[in-house]
Amino acid sequence: MAPRGILFSDVDGSIVHYPATTDKLGRLEGSSADGRGHTFVTNEGDSHTVLKLPPSKTGMQGVISLRTLELFAEVRRMGFRVVVISGARTSTVLQRLPFLPFADAVVTENGGRIFMGDPHQLTTAPLVEDMGWREVHREGAGPGSQEGVSPEERVGPLWEVYRAFKADAWKPDADSYTTSFRVKVTPGRPAHTAAELASRLEELPETLTHAFNLGMADVYPKSSGKEKAAAYIMSKWGVDNEDCALLCDDDNDLALARMLGKAYLPGVSAETMKKATEGDPDHFFVAPNHGTVGTEQALLKFIEHVSAGSCHMPCVLQ
Repeated sequence: MAPRGILFSDVDGSIVHYPATTDKLGRLEGSSADGRGHTFVTNEGDSHTVLKLPPSKTGMQGVISLRTLELFAEVRRMGFRVVVISGARTSTVLQRLPFLPFADAVVTENGGRIFMGDPHQLTTAPLVEDMGWREVHREGAGPGSQEGVSPEERVGPLWEVYRAFKADAWKPDADSYTTSFRVKVTPGRPAHTAAELASRLEELPETLTHAFNLGMADVYPKSSGKEKAAAYIMSKWGVDNEDCALLCDDDNDLALARMLGKAYLPGVSAETMKKATEGDPDHFFVAPNHGTVGTEQALLKFIEHVSAGSCHMPCVLQ
């Protein structure tokens, strides 16, 4: 039976928050009384439980609130499926699974890889990669069998561009990426300016595209992208765009946010997203607070909207 709809959720900046945001909103204290994590005390004196995630490959360590996990569980009880959809490298997302909301599917590398829930639940993390989707990116990223091959030796336009960046002394990051790589401006290198990076990205081969995430450029096949991965999942589950929503914050979420029934933001991390929210406030709900509280407000607003009726998302969300 098809689900009532799908709530897609980005991770970093949307449900997981980092010290650059949380340090302005309060402080972490010791273990929480419920034994589930740590106590976060806001500047206003309110306290709630948060879970500290393992540090990423780049050393970033974020938190997610226990209330966020409870609200996602409520969304699933209401008949919606949950899809975690991230631009992060696959190893980082898989390492975080014990701390993320229970999801019916998990998407990594900006849509490059899709892991569907395993109905047989044969493993500790019951997910199975959709290899049919992986094969869709062969023209841009080469065959999926290259996962164990060094990026310097992989075939495909994506890896040719990776090697070109590296040859010019940029530092492209392909660690645990197989359908994309990440590159950013390197401080102290005069030739490695934001303008130079933008120029190089404009010259990508026809089979590739890019998006910015956390201030870094992700390069990946045109067959990929969060919006294409989401469309694939919606088709697989028989769900219409208007019956879906997205929890998001950044530039690499924008295309998907526009194609769904509504978008919910606990904060805005990119100028492109800021312009979009200001231009269409009926489509984009921006929470009044930031950090984990903002995430909870966004989820509560979603639940409020879909509880208002049983028609398609545009009708419910008026």
